[in-house]
Amino acid sequence: MSRASRSKRCCTRVRFAKSLQAAVALVALACGSGEGLHVSGGVHRIGRAVGYMKVDGVSRAVIAGDGPVSLEVEHLPPSRIHVAAALVAGDSAAESAPILCTARMSRADGFSADLASFELAAKEPRWVDAIGSSPAIQRGTLHLDCEESDGDPKPVVWARPLAIPQDLQGAPPLIVLVSLDTLRSDHVTGFGGMDLTPNIGAMADEGLRLVNTVSEGTWTLASHYSLLFSRMYGFPVDAKPLTSLAQALADGGFVTAALTGGGFMSAAFNYHLGFDHFAEYGTGTDDLPFILADVLPTLRRFEDAPTFLFLHTFAIHELPPTEVAWHEKHGTWAMFHPKPRQMERAREFYAAIVRQADRQLAAFFDALREISQVRPVLLVIVSDHGDAFGEHRNFRHGFGHRRVTLHDEVIHVPMIVWGPGLIPAGRSSRRSTMLIDVAPSILAAAGVAPPSSMRGTDLWPLWSNDDTDDVQPTLGSVSHTDGAWSLRTEKAKLIVEMTRRRGNKGFELYDLESDPGELNDLAATRADEVAAMRAQLRQRLSELGVPLPANGSAFPSCSHCSWQERESFWQKALEGEAVEGATAPREVDEETLQRLRELGYID
Repeated sequence: MSRASRSKRCCTRVRFAKSLQAAVALVALACGSGEGLHVSGGVHRIGRAVGYMKVDGVSRAVIAGDGPVSLEVEHLPPSRIHVAAALVAGDSAAESAPILCTARMSRADGFSADLASFELAAKEPRWVDAIGSSPAIQRGTLHLDCEESDGDPKPVVWARPLAIPQDLQGAPPLIVLVSLDTLRSDHVTGFGGMDLTPNIGAMADEGLRLVNTVSEGTWTLASHYSLLFSRMYGFPVDAKPLTSLAQALADGGFVTAALTGGGFMSAAFNYHLGFDHFAEYGTGTDDLPFILADVLPTLRRFEDAPTFLFLHTFAIHELPPTEVAWHEKHGTWAMFHPKPRQMERAREFYAAIVRQADRQLAAFFDALREISQVRPVLLVIVSDHGDAFGEHRNFRHGFGHRRVTLHDEVIHVPMIVWGPGLIPAGRSSRRSTMLIDVAPSILAAAGVAPPSSMRGTDLWPLWSNDDTDDVQPTLGSVSHTDGAWSLRTEKAKLIVEMTRRRGNKGFELYDLESDPGELNDLAATRADEVAAMRAQLRQRLSELGVPLPANGSAFPSCSHCSWQERESFWQKALEGEAVEGATAPREVDEETLQRLRELGYID
């Protein structure tokens, strides 16, 4: 629950398919024209964020002030005002009576009205929310104050208030991005493998399957950087400022909320930037029931505002009992070398938790179907990487006999796009796509210009147009990890190994049409095709903002690929950054470290 949102009035332009015009009456904005439909107005953010505060697993952008806070307000239409405050752990008033907080709006003409009041329980530090209604304000002040029972002022932490205009015309859109961590493509119904996810498969049947999507990385931190920032992880940006999908949508007038599994998806790794509401669920690896319990209340809270919801879960990342025992006996890295029976049981366990996650998501999908009857909904479902169970002598998405694998069992992931009236149903695309393409495509759907730092391809024409020719070969999709790159097209894959032993001369080539399991390496017999794909890979890297070595046949090494190097990477990525409220990288807190232990990343 955090946000790095800018305090300015913006208009939201959400472009939708023509078939939705009869269902939702929207008006074009005076501030912009273009194809499709538009939603007028947008969310106002009052005051300037000075940083983020994490309270009880929830991060939010906060405003300055230890005592009463006064925020200047200008040009505000009649609005619902969302305010929130929290006491932090260790407060000296831990045994005192509840703290009473109030929000009041005043105008220069002498008008004054109480908007909301609420109590903070001193023994239970957490964010407490309240909503009030404000009249139109041309110039006024929002007063925020908390006091103890004896009337003495009480210092608290205030989140930056949100103002949602009451005169929004038309139904406000809802954009939902779901990341099912560690879900490999061939375990998803309708993706050419096993039929384990009938509920996810039904959403694909009602929308669009993109069956040739790959993740840029092989682990959570790196892949989600590509998903949310539309960049290749490990390579500092060449354009400033660095802007996330959430920040771009916040600037476009959306409320932005995230419910995540924590760990590598925590505020410790700067994934909270741009979110008004960034919650981390760190209780056990099966976090999905806790997340789903909060998702509908979160959506109801912002049902009258254009909203972006990011939902991430580690439910499919869960460690099987045999693997946990192996890990406890031999340590984290040793667990990547299981015995055959352990490998088989891990495979069975993985299939079981994929089925379980699909069942858990069924009610959420049904709720989105109901919501889509009253407001436009765009849903995108992806995964950040898969898992290996003996293929190419690798296990999970960690270290195998040589290195982290770039074979399809780890990098081939599902992408599903759903939206009644927005996304023509029953289609399947074979076009090569990447996670880096998701953010600019969502922004195009929302009518928000992508920031200059994003390097992905806008897929909105493919998502929304039933007539788009998507089988024309593309330059392909890129994945990388320490010491290796891959280029995957609709028909073939090239893997480039950069080990000390092989330098830049270790290549693998696979024909994905005749050999989808990547069992027959053709590099030795198809030198011309290897050379052509090497050149194509270098071209794609240049397009994706990855600096190339001067040697025309060489490929770059990642200097900041490890999560332990996050500080140096983010310092370079955010150097000179103007992201409001952005904080410098810091030591990973104990809560996040414990979450990483639960997930098997560290001892």
